[in-house]
Amino acid sequence: MKTNKHITAIFSTVIVIFACEPDKDMHPATMTVVANKSQVKTGETVFLKVDNGTAGAVAKWSVVPNTNVVINRAVSWDQKNSIIFNQQGNYTVIVEIRKVWCDSVAASHPGMDTCLNGGTTTGNLSTLITVNN
Repeated sequence: MKTNKHITAIFSTVIVIFACEPDKDMHPATMTVVANKSQVKTGETVFLKVDNGTAGAVAKWSVVPNTNVVINRAVSWDQKNSIIFNQQGNYTVIVEIRKVWCDSVAASHPGMDTCLNGGTTTGNLSTLITVNN
């Protein structure tokens, strides 16, 4: 009889432990955009990536102000990019993470803006880059 009580107590404890463990789907890791440098000289390239981005989602990249910058890819399926800054100033790199309902092959064809503009936004991220002479 004591053995059954011990087994019941152990079983109850295990259930309580698993019930109290946080659900990773309900509390996903924070999505962030990471740059290899936050301060660069004019003409330097900054490499960026999204950490903990939504799996299978595209990243749409933009920069404010958008003058004298060269964005390698306006849309990236691997959520990585590089940007060249050709003028001194402070720039905000903006990344919109979108879960779309097409694949990279379909989206690369002309006229597929509806594919890239459709879907669901799962994150809006930004980082500041300072460019000095």
